[in-house]
Amino acid sequence: MGVTEQPMSTKHRIKRALTQVDGPRQQEVMHPDVATISGQERASDPDDTQPIGCWQSFRQTTCAPVSRSQKILCALFWVAVFIVAAVLFAVIFPRFVDRVVTPFIHILKHKLTPLQIGFVIFAAMVILPFTLIITVIPFVWVAGIIFTFPLALTIVMAGSAVGMALQYLLARYIFHDRVERFVNNSPKRHGLAVTLRAVELAGPWKVVALLRLGPFPYHLLNYALGICPSIKFHVYIICSVICELLPRSLQVFFGKSLETLADLFKGRVHNVGIAVYNVVVLLVGIFFVILSVIVSRRLLKRLEQEELEREAAAAAAAADPEAGLGGADQADRAAAAAVD
Repeated sequence: MGVTEQPMSTKHRIKRALTQVDGPRQQEVMHPDVATISGQERASDPDDTQPIGCWQSFRQTTCAPVSRSQKILCALFWVAVFIVAAVLFAVIFPRFVDRVVTPFIHILKHKLTPLQIGFVIFAAMVILPFTLIITVIPFVWVAGIIFTFPLALTIVMAGSAVGMALQYLLARYIFHDRVERFVNNSPKRHGLAVTLRAVELAGPWKVVALLRLGPFPYHLLNYALGICPSIKFHVYIICSVICELLPRSLQVFFGKSLETLADLFKGRVHNVGIAVYNVVVLLVGIFFVILSVIVSRRLLKRLEQEELEREAAAAAAAADPEAGLGGADQADRAAAAAVD
């Protein structure tokens, strides 16, 4: 005797159809533990995760803190660095002046005439920037020790101007392609490349001044500014010399104050007024140099963002000409309404 199947109602038929179609999704809903385990397995997949290394974490904490704890750690780190640097400077600096600087200057004065010393300093200011690794700061200090402040600054700035001019001309007419690839093909120099493209937006004078006052390497910047066709030679050299006056003056004055500072750290100051004057001038100069770097860095970031937005808008307008024309028409109507 067979069993006859009872006819299903409409409600049951709809429920059965939904079960057949959405079975896998409903199983995930009915078993949340399974979905949780699969999500954990996906999160633990080494191909999907990109762990932050120790160096990246340290750099973010000390240079670009985000959270409150990172900002506190950043402040403590730089305070500790400042204290350690001050202690080392107070211990090492007087001995360095007595055992290295003073004998070297004594030999230099007896072996060379002031004219020859000035020529050596001038030649060093011209030639050493081409090495990209050897700094000219010791020669600036020597100029401050041997000559008067105006004469030392004149020799240093003359050599620096000739060196900057030669590097600009080499980058413009001989090594243009190599310097351009060097600037554009590195992610570390992306901000510099964007800023050079923003000359039309901000003007050559402002761009050169911000880059000179900013945190970019001195030698690299001489070549990088030479590849920008909108930055003319006279704009480059005038703005560069003006922006270099403050740091070069501070370096020359530091060289002139070496012996006084060494005596101050050893506790045998002969003239308290001169020692206080030298310390105050150096601190004020360092403050203005740091302030100029901070302000120029913020302005460069803002200029870089504006340039990227302008390039994105131009790319969108090129991809959709009608939208670009519509935006232009809206801008024209807005300008006409403002005039009315």
